[in-house]
Amino acid sequence: MIDRRGERRRFVISMAATVIAFLVQLGVNFLLTPYIIATLGTEAYGFIPLVNSLIGYAGIITGALNAMAGRFIGIAYNRGDYAKANEYFSSVMIADMVLAVALAVPYALIVMFPSTVMNVPAGLVDDVRLTFLFCAIGTEFSLVTSVYGGVYYISDRLDRNAVRNIEGNVLRAGILLLMFCLWKPMVCFVAISMLALNLYQCAANVYYTRRLTPQLAVRRSSFRWRAVRELVSSGVWNSIDAVSYTLLIALDLYLANRFLGALVAGQYSVAKTMPQFLTNVAAMLASVFAPGILRMYAQGRRDDMARSLDRSIRFMGLMMALPTGFLIVYGTDFFRLWTPNGDAGWLQAMSVVSLLAMLVSGCVRSMGNVCTAMNKVRVPSLVFLVCGVINIVTVLPMLIWTDWGIWSIIVVSAILDVIKNLLIVPWYVARCMGIPVRRMLVAEARGLMALPVMLAVTAICHAFLPARSWVMLVATALCCALVACVPCAFVVLDRAERTEARRLVRGYAYMDC
Repeated sequence: MIDRRGERRRFVISMAATVIAFLVQLGVNFLLTPYIIATLGTEAYGFIPLVNSLIGYAGIITGALNAMAGRFIGIAYNRGDYAKANEYFSSVMIADMVLAVALAVPYALIVMFPSTVMNVPAGLVDDVRLTFLFCAIGTEFSLVTSVYGGVYYISDRLDRNAVRNIEGNVLRAGILLLMFCLWKPMVCFVAISMLALNLYQCAANVYYTRRLTPQLAVRRSSFRWRAVRELVSSGVWNSIDAVSYTLLIALDLYLANRFLGALVAGQYSVAKTMPQFLTNVAAMLASVFAPGILRMYAQGRRDDMARSLDRSIRFMGLMMALPTGFLIVYGTDFFRLWTPNGDAGWLQAMSVVSLLAMLVSGCVRSMGNVCTAMNKVRVPSLVFLVCGVINIVTVLPMLIWTDWGIWSIIVVSAILDVIKNLLIVPWYVARCMGIPVRRMLVAEARGLMALPVMLAVTAICHAFLPARSWVMLVATALCCALVACVPCAFVVLDRAERTEARRLVRGYAYMDC
């Protein structure tokens, strides 16, 4: 018998814990980023996201093995086939060790010759070299222990993952502030604090794996080349997806650095901070729906999958539209307070386009859970790749032969990303699930309708109450969100969901997922 009440309870607990973790991470980043920018300068700060982007390109290689590991281990584990689950678990771990050794070579070359890869001012070469070194070490540790990170997804205990994130971010903030107080500030201090975060998360993942899924363990005898081939044959499409993401999204800072200079890249990295952070929030919120989708697919509950997906799309649209609408209207006030020495109007102009693209991608983010659960990742990956190639072949000539500058990078990728997420992905997911595509498009439209509601509320508020202090900005954001939630409830939710939402607020029941 299916324990739907238990599923709802797990969902709400996971969602609440994830939101709390998000608020802690937001608070840490919100306080640290302007301090780092003011201490190091915009030009130096730009190398932090740039180095992380370069390190992240390794995901193109590792994703072929690791991207689908949680799916295969999770299905075998939830079906009680622990021997099969351990084959995947052990095979991934051992193969990741080999990949870590292979990646150490290019990482070492970049550490020795950073200026051949990036446009680095002479006074920052050694600092950027150390920054890359510490980021690479953290990535190596994360890769070797990555298979343990799937424990929260497999056991449907994302609340534990949220606790781990909260503790890790507090640790990172403490270490960074301590170093900035004790020594002359350097960019590499940020990388050292991230290394500490990675090491803590790796240790926590191992601990929770042994506690929540004691049946899983790495054994040489469980290693199977067949399991590696199976994971790679499925995960190669995720590597293509990673290539596509790099071409369409993640290459923007590098292109800005190489073609427009370190200062423009630094300014763009500041403008992208909130859109990128909200993208991470969307990924985190969408992950809450992933274990349920996987479990429903493993149990053959297709109708429940469709209902869960429909609700998740509308929920994600609502959750992303509220901060997006507020930042579009109050963005200049935000940047004026957050980066007092920067050009708030210029930063806001760059940020708005990225915010709109982020909203659409965030709304459909949970559709990826269905593709992963059903192992239907090939077509979305190919579509993503086509968009990425179009982006590069369009942007490079514009950077070379036109005076569009940074706008050629921002606008082209945003248009392509919106087309992909608004039309193509919903059509394919609906086809895979055997449901009308209209159902997906209606869910998208209802979720995105929260944006004009929030824009209207915040525009009226801004006309009377521009934010001139952090207290005013935060208070205004909360008030606007609360006011907008009332009409949004009628736009986004149906009658039964509104009833359950009221009961949830009163503490009598849990919202159905």
